[in-house]
Amino acid sequence: MRLKTEQFTKEVWRWLCRQEHRWDYFGNFAEWVETQQEVDAGAINTYLTKIEPDDPWGPDNAKIVNVHEKWQFDKVLAGAYPFKQEIEE
Repeated sequence: MRLKTEQFTKEVWRWLCRQEHRWDYFGNFAEWVETQQEVDAGAINTYLTKIEPDDPWGPDNAKIVNVHEKWQFDKVLAGAYPFKQEIEE
């Protein structure tokens, strides 16, 4: 596991523990993260975002989105967890 992905996994899990989600424990979430695209250290932002905004977080209702340019923010839904934010508005 790359360092950025490991940091992402731990930080997002702490946040998810306060949200409605369907992962039983950290190990389940970490395994799911390993099956997703890599957290890109070169991205200006990385998000955990839902696929269906009204459903709980879970392995079938979440995805990792790396944003490299402002126009890519349309891939991120409201309520997403921002792993890093470096865009200045």
